[in-house]
Amino acid sequence: MFNISLDIIVLDMLLARVTASPFDMDWGNNILWTLIRDLFLILLTFALKKFNMLMIFATIKTLVGWVTNGRMNTSLCLTRNKRRHREQ
Repeated sequence: MFNISLDIIVLDMLLARVTASPFDMDWGNNILWTLIRDLFLILLTFALKKFNMLMIFATIKTLVGWVTNGRMNTSLCLTRNKRRHREQ
């Protein structure tokens, strides 16, 4: 039976943005990186659940995700806008 914090992490992984990857190349690299990251997080989640530290991890991951995703999405948008202006 899953508890609430495990559900939050799994949902976060399922809704992970492809743009959160360190590769800004093509879709193949982004999807591959996302799958590797999600597999690692699933294994880490079950390890932390065994040691009753899952809620602490969920809170830290959520806070870090808000900060980094906001920053990464902003920087990616700025990069794409710069590219569009150069092409025009």
